[in-house]
Amino acid sequence: PLYMLAKTVITGAGINSTVISVDASFSLASLGVFISQTYYEPGTTVRNLTVSFIQPDSTDIAAYTHWPSAFYMVATPRFTLENIQVLRAWDGVNMTGNSGGAIITNFQCSSFNKGIQIDNSLDSVYLTQIRFWNYGLTTNQSSIFGTTPGNYGLYLGRTDGLQVLDFYGGVTTAIHIDGSGINGAASADLSNINIDGLSKIEIIGPSYLTISNIKITENSIGTYIPLSITGIDAVVSISNMELYPGINGGINTAIYYAGSGKSTLQITNLWAWRVNSDTTIIEQHSGSLLVTNSYFNRYPNIAYTNPTISIIGGRASLIGNRTTDKGTGAGTFISIVNDDWHQSRGNTAVGWTMAYPAIKTSGVYEDGEVSFLPSSYLNLASN
Repeated sequence: PLYMLAKTVITGAGINSTVISVDASFSLASLGVFISQTYYEPGTTVRNLTVSFIQPDSTDIAAYTHWPSAFYMVATPRFTLENIQVLRAWDGVNMTGNSGGAIITNFQCSSFNKGIQIDNSLDSVYLTQIRFWNYGLTTNQSSIFGTTPGNYGLYLGRTDGLQVLDFYGGVTTAIHIDGSGINGAASADLSNINIDGLSKIEIIGPSYLTISNIKITENSIGTYIPLSITGIDAVVSISNMELYPGINGGINTAIYYAGSGKSTLQITNLWAWRVNSDTTIIEQHSGSLLVTNSYFNRYPNIAYTNPTISIIGGRASLIGNRTTDKGTGAGTFISIVNDDWHQSRGNTAVGWTMAYPAIKTSGVYEDGEVSFLPSSYLNLASN
């Protein structure tokens, strides 16, 4: 391994010219290939090179070598990685501990466990032009990379202000955010996010997140969920989102939300396109949900079983959303099971059914030009 003192600058000739090859002679007991000096700042700068590992050409993840991290940057504030490629790693960058102020730019990675792991950074961290793709992989290795549970691109615990810009995820779980650990909540702003193939985003537990300009294109079938938000105190705001679920046959649920505590999910300007599959776009089980100014492109002349928006539990405000004409088709645009201070107003179903609770005492429910007001409103009007 290469031990790096604080303030050291290591510069290669480019990712295609300077390649650090890790073979069977490298000690698995090492912390990493590049190992930073902890607790000193500014940390090391490494740029313009590739770290390449060997892995078997196998579809069995148990056969893969658990190599040390390509970059062991634990508790290293203000380090910089720039123009870096990592091939066939087990872990790409381990920057747990207080590695606040770190900057990673133009990072390309294929790995089989965690691409970048962050937890307990007490200052802003900046990730720009991050791409998890099947770099240097065989067909068998690509299958493991893109479909094996437990393989993550960005694995995020506590951060005090993570900034992610221009991110591509083609790995099994592109982004995993879990603020439920002992270190505390995750705070992050993510923009220009592209999730592709069979990849997904998981948000668990305490977090404060804004996500903008996000595109999710899925070609899976069945119970796969591209975006799930669960656990206590997940506060998430999503704007300008394109969602293409189930291109090759359809998934059951595209966005799954089951928050608790002070959890809220706000979605605005969502475009859900090419939905000719029987997919529920948004399914809520608990928490507070707000969906506004969004368009759901379900194809006309098709009979659907699942509703486009399904409110099974929690409280929801669904305002100013629209879908396509029903034509000769059948199905439900918005389904709300129980009356619990919901607001469903200004939504245009264009012939599709709006399935509201039979007893309405607290919420406001509009169905085309008909408004179903709670009894308290009606009693006030009668007086």
